[in-house]
Amino acid sequence: MQNRRAVLWIVMTLVALLLLAVSLGCLGLAFLAPTMRTIEAEQRNLSALLLASMGVLGLSVTAVLLWSCLEGSTERPAPLFYPRRAWITLTVGWLLSLAGAAALISAGTLNFLAAPLHVALVILPALLLYAAAALTAGRQAGVTRRQATLLSLSGAFSTLPAIVAESVGILVSGLLVVVGASVVPGGAQELERLMEQLSQWSQLPPQTITPESLTTLFSSPVVLAIAFLTLAVITPFVEELLKTLGVVVVGFRRRPQPLQAFLWGAAAGLGFAIIEGVLNSSMSLTDGASWAAGVGARLPASAMHIFASGLVGLGWGYFWEGRQRWRVVVCYLIAMVFHGLWNFSVIAVAGIQSGASLPVAFTHAATIGGTLVVAVLALIAVVGIVGIPLRLRKRTTA
Repeated sequence: MQNRRAVLWIVMTLVALLLLAVSLGCLGLAFLAPTMRTIEAEQRNLSALLLASMGVLGLSVTAVLLWSCLEGSTERPAPLFYPRRAWITLTVGWLLSLAGAAALISAGTLNFLAAPLHVALVILPALLLYAAAALTAGRQAGVTRRQATLLSLSGAFSTLPAIVAESVGILVSGLLVVVGASVVPGGAQELERLMEQLSQWSQLPPQTITPESLTTLFSSPVVLAIAFLTLAVITPFVEELLKTLGVVVVGFRRRPQPLQAFLWGAAAGLGFAIIEGVLNSSMSLTDGASWAAGVGARLPASAMHIFASGLVGLGWGYFWEGRQRWRVVVCYLIAMVFHGLWNFSVIAVAGIQSGASLPVAFTHAATIGGTLVVAVLALIAVVGIVGIPLRLRKRTTA
């Protein structure tokens, strides 16, 4: 057993060192990108900022991973994760990051120096949400700092297989939609029009493709159907399965109770949300307003991931408890449906906005309605992150 643990820490250390090399490489390329005269100045700054953000994120994950390896190799008992005062530090850091971002936006300078702020504005609010769950659960939850860290890392690294699985899902969705459209009246004509448009775009240089032309693409029922099937069905199924896989592997040996299992699942969702948040919000690194909207949208998205994964962990906790084991299926289905509703609301708003033939009043009303749905789901997620541990804590105390 001791040899197995030693091998595990060695493997994790090697992974951390590999990630360190990749992160330093990204930072090196970020410094070199502004000197590349073969591309436009705006693209050089954008590329430098993207690379620097990836480098800072990689260094952050590397530091946590190396710290976990060092702490675990000493074989000392891990302290409980109960951030009684850490939430103050997280809040202050978040406010300082917001102030720094506001200063950069007002100055009109958005270069690679903004990368630490970009990463902090995604990580700090997500950590604050998880800290709230841990504080509500109390010390009796029994979650150690090492468990929370390692399960967060398992959720973070699950983004890699999730990307692969979702890419396969896009192909499967496209095939199913194309087959379905071919037998629907008017579907064959829509497929022919879409293929003709894509064929024309393939012969044009990238700079000639405007946002208006992309709008016509996303207004196609075929494209919307593929997006719905992928993001509202396949993506929730894949992500909720993969990002909690570490919880299942560790849990079958340790058999945590529902309260602890919920926090384990939430930790896995935290790691996944951080990686996805930095990568997705990087697409908004074009101007100050887009950047503010991009990183601001990651807070409710992080709450969704933490809540949904916590539900899956809770289901496994009931399973390991030995009573009402069928709850693991119910919790997984609720998490998948909640995640799917979240994605569907975004797809619906995007599809309505791209409908050029729709009345302007209807488009505005539907956009406001979709935004309200997202806000309600985000509120449910935040209430669940705090309310479920509180409920389970009372049950454990009783």
